Amino acid sequence: MRIFVPDMAELFAWLESSGWKYVVLRNAPAFVSGYPAPGSKDDVDFLVEDAALAPIKAKYGKVRRRQGVKCDVYDVSGTGEGSYCGEAYYPRALAELMLSARERFADRFFVAAPKGYLYGLIYHIAYQKAERSKIDIEDLEKSGDSKYVPELRDLMSRSGIQLPLTLSAFDDALHRAGLQPSYRQLSAILVNHFSRDVKSPFLARVADRPAGEMNLFVIREIALKKGLVEAMADRIRGQYEVIAETDIPWLVRWRTRKGMRGGKWRRGGFPVRAMVVFDPSPIPTTGDERKVHPFVFNGRQFMKRGLRDWFAQTTGLDPWHNPLHSTDNEAEAMGHLPLFFSPAEIGVIEARMATLRGGGA
Repeated sequence: MRIFVPDMAELFAWLESSGWKYVVLRNAPAFVSGYPAPGSKDDVDFLVEDAALAPIKAKYGKVRRRQGVKCDVYDVSGTGEGSYCGEAYYPRALAELMLSARERFADRFFVAAPKGYLYGLIYHIAYQKAERSKIDIEDLEKSGDSKYVPELRDLMSRSGIQLPLTLSAFDDALHRAGLQPSYRQLSAILVNHFSRDVKSPFLARVADRPAGEMNLFVIREIALKKGLVEAMADRIRGQYEVIAETDIPWLVRWRTRKGMRGGKWRRGGFPVRAMVVFDPSPIPTTGDERKVHPFVFNGRQFMKRGLRDWFAQTTGLDPWHNPLHSTDNEAEAMGHLPLFFSPAEIGVIEARMATLRGGGA
């Protein structure tokens, strides 16, 4: 929930006098010298207990943008306006840890105690920011320019938890602590990233962790013109378990044309059928394949080359006419599902994935 607060000190005093638990999530040292100016792009993010959200909205919900400091307010459950991309901002265990152990910072506002503060910050960096944080995936020497480094080092010193300054180390630490994002939370983050044309190699690795791989194929208009959509779909079914598919109406093709492959549909036309598939036993890609397609983790994806050849031979068309496209990996598939499937349909897909993985999705 976004609000605009005319007086931050008054906000925090009111929350405390009302008995509402809250914590400022990050940048606490910077706020000691002053809060962002009203109307600026900078903001203050904080987490509150669920019951505090409605009173905060009632008090500040009608304040105009240039009348106060921009604040993004998240609650524990994330079921309404306190959500992040439709899901809880943090896993419940992490949010409860941060609110249950708090300390006053510079006698101004509450933050989580060092352990919870650190875990909350590295969660934000690893999953919500990823490479945009300027923390490197593996090389801590390349992370020195990140704006988060001073706060991270201070929190590590005060919490007694020492971690290499890499996204991989943060991810490992959160998994060991049981504080990693759920499948739905990761999916929501990826959908948000893809809507902004952000592609993260690190999050692709994170999404590749569960057993098997989900992916998304789209059959294109050239196959429809040649009457071969169903024949191509049958060949995909022979390679994968299909967990959802839909024919794509013309208006949806037009509306989503720039959302996948950057609008590069000239070599076969817009997508006419979407097929969500699952491979329980992915085939590792070869070194040569990774040089050309570094985001593809499952070598079975290259079966589409044979399908394209079959299409060219069957129709007599030049191989330039490409009747099939797929996303590179599960992260990309998760980000693209809203192009072709409704929220309810995506919920069914996610439930099916959890079943196929034995509840481990």
